[in-house]
Amino acid sequence: MPPRENPSPTPDEIPRTDALRALAFMGDLSMGQPIDHSTRVARLSERLADALTVEDEVRRDLFPVALLRWSGCTSNAADVADTISDDVAGRAAMLSLQMDKIQLRVPPESVALRFGAIAAIHCEVSAVIAGLVGLPPPVADALRCTFENHDGSGPRGLRGDAIAPAAALVALAGDLEIFTRVYGLQGALALLQKRAGSSYPANHVDIACHHAQEWLTALQRDPAPSLEEADDAAPAVSLTVVA
Repeated sequence: MPPRENPSPTPDEIPRTDALRALAFMGDLSMGQPIDHSTRVARLSERLADALTVEDEVRRDLFPVALLRWSGCTSNAADVADTISDDVAGRAAMLSLQMDKIQLRVPPESVALRFGAIAAIHCEVSAVIAGLVGLPPPVADALRCTFENHDGSGPRGLRGDAIAPAAALVALAGDLEIFTRVYGLQGALALLQKRAGSSYPANHVDIACHHAQEWLTALQRDPAPSLEEADDAAPAVSLTVVA
């Protein structure tokens, strides 16, 4: 079957993949990450999905979920800055589990409650953005699970299979990417194993640790996620939507 024809964008439109990349660029910067972090996570998510032989429906969601999961972070920047001493550096420290680098502006006993509310805002805005750029509801559902943990200790209390599969895969891939940069491969694998069964499904961690060296080596050769090919026939996005 020949590919569907997609009309060329008008002057006030851009291809949806470009919009996702632009949003990922801004999200990565706001979370204190390298500007290629989200695209690297998309590729690692794809590798993990292949190894676990997940359904095509889940695989299609990985690329947009990986690129949009930080898109809601600017919506709560003021709240984060009121809670910790540095909005961007503080987020980076939290993602890499370097909690000793964070200076609190509020009493320690109030931090969990404040960050639960901050996470909820972040996730909801990311989900709204997914809808605005024309992505299907499962992508928004996965983005609402961005900060959920396998054992139910996340802000919404979802656990196990109640967490969108794409969100679970992207979360593990994202931590593998961050931990490897900060702690090296062996340090990253030790952290993933320590969090198996709590932050992520244990079988996902087993697969990731077994293949991590291979995946990271391949990522150095070709960082571009092939999942974006699924978006080729998608409509363009109005610049007024993503501005």
